[in-house]
Amino acid sequence: MSTPAPGRLDDPSLLKNAAYVNGTWVKSGATFAVRNPSTGVLLAEPPLLDRAQTAAAIEAAHRALPAWRARAAKERSRILRRWYDLVTEHARDLARLIVLEEGKPYAEALGEVAYAASFLEWFAEEARRVRGDVMAAPEASRRIVVLKEPAGVFKVVTGDPREIGPELTANPLVRKATFTGSTEVGRLLLAQSAATVVQDGVYEEFAAKLAVRVAALVVGDGRSAAPATSRPSSPASPPTCSPATPSASGGSAPLWKRAWSASTPPDLERGRPVRRRQAVRHQPRGLGPRHRGVPRTQVPRLRRRPLTRLGRRPLKGAAMARYTRTEARDWARENLVGVVNCTIPSFTGDLRHINEKAIRHDTSLAIEHGFMGTLGVSEVAIQLPEYLDFLRIVKDEAGDRFLLVHHGSWSTLAQNIEAVRGAEDAGAELVLLSYPPNFYPESEQDIYDYTKAVCDATNLAVMLFPMFLWGFSPRIHPSDIPVRLIRRLIDDCPNIVAIKAEGGFPGIQSVIECHRQFGDEVVISMPIEGELIPLAQVMPLRFSATSDHEYYGPMIPRVFQLLREGRHDEATDVYWQLHPARKIKAGLAPALHGGAFINRQAWKFQGWLQGYNGGPLRQPTQRIHDAQMNALRKGLIDAGLEPSMDPFREFFIGRNPA
Repeated sequence: MSTPAPGRLDDPSLLKNAAYVNGTWVKSGATFAVRNPSTGVLLAEPPLLDRAQTAAAIEAAHRALPAWRARAAKERSRILRRWYDLVTEHARDLARLIVLEEGKPYAEALGEVAYAASFLEWFAEEARRVRGDVMAAPEASRRIVVLKEPAGVFKVVTGDPREIGPELTANPLVRKATFTGSTEVGRLLLAQSAATVVQDGVYEEFAAKLAVRVAALVVGDGRSAAPATSRPSSPASPPTCSPATPSASGGSAPLWKRAWSASTPPDLERGRPVRRRQAVRHQPRGLGPRHRGVPRTQVPRLRRRPLTRLGRRPLKGAAMARYTRTEARDWARENLVGVVNCTIPSFTGDLRHINEKAIRHDTSLAIEHGFMGTLGVSEVAIQLPEYLDFLRIVKDEAGDRFLLVHHGSWSTLAQNIEAVRGAEDAGAELVLLSYPPNFYPESEQDIYDYTKAVCDATNLAVMLFPMFLWGFSPRIHPSDIPVRLIRRLIDDCPNIVAIKAEGGFPGIQSVIECHRQFGDEVVISMPIEGELIPLAQVMPLRFSATSDHEYYGPMIPRVFQLLREGRHDEATDVYWQLHPARKIKAGLAPALHGGAFINRQAWKFQGWLQGYNGGPLRQPTQRIHDAQMNALRKGLIDAGLEPSMDPFREFFIGRNPA
């Protein structure tokens, strides 16, 4: 059997006409043709495994599980990481194969490979942290212990679903099956799986026990004092949970209160992530939520408002942060690797509500483009409850595939504290700390007090942001936030985990100084791609957050990966490729971003050119005119990219109008 040429591959051995089973490449007498959908050229002839071969593959996976489960978590992590490294190493060849098989554009195929690889990277990093949990039980004298271990080994097989489907769906060793195929194949597999919905081995025993229990139920009036239903208990029965248990004073306490009192007191919860089910939120210590002119008693407490999703059911609660306050820096060093873009809220056409469909569109596209996270921008005309709903939508759409960054940019310290607490509940895991226009510090101590108040009010990791926009440099220091002040804050705030080093802009001294002074303790971020690409070739920069990287589509995550792999010549080629767009963008900056305030309308347009939603913003907002829009689009064309050529009027409507 010959292998037709699929086009030029850097490593032709990647194309196999065989299935990998039990450590060997297996073929079959029957094959199926894979053709280029554009030209009809034969690309490959993978095997159609028969049922016996499929059963052998299942047996091999089952036999491999004990050895895999016995490996140390670190070793499993290393193997998964090697898989990720191989995918990224061969990303171009894999993308070429996708193009040839599916007809997908090459740039989109590269993004698909990067997206797929991100799952391997994520789980490789999570694998070494496979921890159990000890949870409070309904009874004060008991605890629930949860242990976690690998669930199984997966195997990929190719074949006719009518031949191999019955084996996959009926074999008792198979716990889960997925497929790539048509709707017809899906219907077939669902039909074949239906017979195993109830496990035959336990059906009779389960039905008999259920009948005995149901027969013992006593039915009564639910309004009576006696229980409406009961069942006989036995010494072997576990303790039952009632809605309320008599207290020492003769009253009753809700179940959540009993569970809380049986665990750590609320005032000792400072080092733990805030859970949505906690009955009492911790009170910050130290300076607390105040600065000059804002007494502690005037700081409002957040009252959670469920997201209504434009008339539909509320979203599920967000997951808690994956670290405690004291673990924040360790978490950051392991996880803050990659490029973070910005997502600006989208609104309905009448500007009365946020546009959920558009927000989900932008989130999904950012993941597809290879970004590891996004900043939920707050510097637009949006109310805090709306903003928190916006964050919840992003989190609900992205799940754990994406780092959600809260934009700590609100009008007062009190509102910033309320916002960060709401963002913590919404699922954010990192805070970009900004300073409001009416904050006028006259000393380093003023900046310290404000910053520490926000850090003390949250368990979330915080990223400091020295920046000329705050206007600190004439009164405080030319670097905006001097390193001696950063030193104090890092020493006193354990949840400061990163520095977005743009102090003294324009110039690179801030990032170099921060790296030299604090690079061993916290993550240093260089958000400006025109400086990231050259600097990362001479110093270890592993995080670029947050900026309008979406202007270049998937290019910044792609060049970041080249830099991480040490492929500096290729990264330099991308730098020069993007230079025409970079120059035009920089030339427009004085007109677009006047008043020491970023033009979010312009940033939204830049993203629209690359397929993001666009759409209207509420007043007050800065404007963008035809000449500026034409220039930004021309910059991308000159850089060899393919921006949207839709009429500009479509930008002000958005790709997902509501």
